Parts: sequence; structure tokens; C-alpha cells
Amino acid sequence: MRDFTLAMYRNLISSLMSQDIYTVKSYFLTHPEKGLILRHDVDISPEKALRMAQIDHDLGVQSTYYFRYPKTFDPDILKKIAAMGHEVGYHYEVLDKTQGNIEEAMKIFRHELALFRTCVDVQTVSMHGGVLTKYDNRDIWKKNKFSDYGILGEPYISMDYTKIHYFTDTGRDWSGRYSVKDLVEKSHPLLHNVKSTTDLIQLLKKSESELFFLTIHPKRWSSNTVEWLSELAIQSTKNIGKSFLKIKG
Repeated sequence: MRDFTLAMYRNLISSLMSQDIYTVKSYFLTHPEKGLILRHDVDISPEKALRMAQIDHDLGVQSTYYFRYPKTFDPDILKKIAAMGHEVGYHYEVLDKTQGNIEEAMKIFRHELALFRTCVDVQTVSMHGGVLTKYDNRDIWKKNKFSDYGILGEPYISMDYTKIHYFTDTGRDWSGRYSVKDLVEKSHPLLHNVKSTTDLIQLLKKSESELFFLTIHPKRWSSNTVEWLSELAIQSTKNIGKSFLKIKG
């Protein structure tokens, strides 16, 4: 089966049905010690997020979908995904927008969060890691508190990654070699051996007594050959740039 297709995504989720699967919100409310936290970053194409959310729903799984503003903010799609039982959150990038000014960034944060909450109940947020900016959007929390905004937590800040194994499909690759800002404090010891979704499925099946966190980008998962080849070409070009940034950094 070709990797990074919707058929492979369905295979991935289906293979995990024997485990408990959590949204980011439900993790913060229950703090489980094993299972899987499932999250989707909707950086581009809310329509692709909707079709992935439908697959989750069809399989009886609830997951988290983080949307950007205004890039992927589509009230109708946000409501449809929330109506399926999924968590919808805010994928903030406010420090990028203000070029590092935290006070101005928080003004934008409050405004954009309020816009999201006119559509859905947002209780968790996650930073967007734009590779072309020098800012880390998480830095806004050095001078602000989640509780002041009715937020339970932020995955990059509020989770202990010495106890959670984190994997992301950044760069259409699970090994982490193309992650520039999408990084956590500790990686799984076998991270660099997991290059395909099949590799990931095999690892997850062998580790049901542990807690994993998957970050998935709906844009990278294709429904047909033309779409798959187009995404491959785009992502391959991006990965060359990311590799250069990592070497330069």
C-alpha cells in the first residue's frame, strides 16, 4: 500500500483500535499512562481536514484538529468537525505576526481565540512552527498564563515527553529528520528507524503499554495519484530547504 494516502491513514487508525485514543483535551483532563493522543495540524486545506475527520468518525475515533487564522479558518468546516465529536483548537502563530512583540502578539491571540470561540469550544491551543521565521510562538507563554484564557494546556509546553513518545509526519517522514520547530524535549529511542507509516504501525502494536502522541498534517495525505505526486514534489522541495536550515542552525 502506498504511503501517505487516505487508505494508509485509515489503515493506521484501524490498526490502533485496540488501544485507547485521546484528544489533546481528554489527555489534559485524564492524564492516561498508556494509549495514543491523536492530533491534526491543519496548516493548509481545511477541506482535507474534513475528509480526514470523517475517516476518524467512521472508525469511531475522536481526535484533535488545530486550525490557523486566517489561513484555514473556515467556520462551517470547524462546526462540522466539532459536530462529529472531535476537538477543534486554535493553531496560533501570533509572535510571527508581530515579529517577536509579545504584548502585541497577545492582543492578536485574544482576538483570534474569540473568533474561534464564536464557532467552537476551544480549550486547548498549539503553536504553529513556521520554518521561515526566527520566532518561537511558544514564547508568548513565558509572560502569560493559560488559565487567564480558559485554556487547559498547550501540547508543546504542558506535556512531559520523558513519558510520552512523540511522532510527527513532518516532511512526509516519521523519523523527525525534517522537523525544524516541531520538536519536543525527548525522542523515542527508535525514532530514526521509523521512516514509513508501516514502520510506525509495527512499533505502536509492540508498545501498547506505553503512551504515544501522533501529530498528523491532513494536507500530506492524498486521495488519488495526481494529488499524491503533487504533494510529493512540493514536500521534497520543502525538505531540501528544511535540511539546509537544520544544518545552518
